[in-house]
Amino acid sequence: MTFAILITILCLISTTRRVSADEEAAVTLADKYRYEHDGGRLDINIVSLEENIEKVCDRLRRLDTVLTNMYEDPPVGGGEEFMRLSRTYNQACLDLLYFCSMDKHKALKAAEKIVDHGGPKFMDVEINEEKMKENFKWDEEALHGMYVVLKNTHEHWYDLWKLYTSLP
Repeated sequence: MTFAILITILCLISTTRRVSADEEAAVTLADKYRYEHDGGRLDINIVSLEENIEKVCDRLRRLDTVLTNMYEDPPVGGGEEFMRLSRTYNQACLDLLYFCSMDKHKALKAAEKIVDHGGPKFMDVEINEEKMKENFKWDEEALHGMYVVLKNTHEHWYDLWKLYTSLP
């Protein structure tokens, strides 16, 4: 749900009853962990390869910052947003891998700073499972789902790293 839709719903609800603490927290959460979506899918037929690669690299950098903050201090009620952003990060990794299949040198040259950094910062954050379960209202199954998504992130980065280190 986009931020604008959330605000509209909250305004409609607030005209008929008092806004709950959870609804207020959702607005605060959206402000604190703002990730401006840049349009999502890439159109390789309209935009040049270089522009698409830069767009993906920018998305990876921005999501890394947001996810690092969320791993370090899981926001109360932010579990769904956290998982959505984690999956969006993985999709951006897959987009970059796709561009590597089109032109490995061009794609990895543009992503050099990201790949040289050794991967996303959030993969280095020590996960406080109890805090995540408490703040996100997660059970063991939800926590397991997070680890599955994180495992995918590791696999995508390993694939990127292998490609990067194979460059002449």
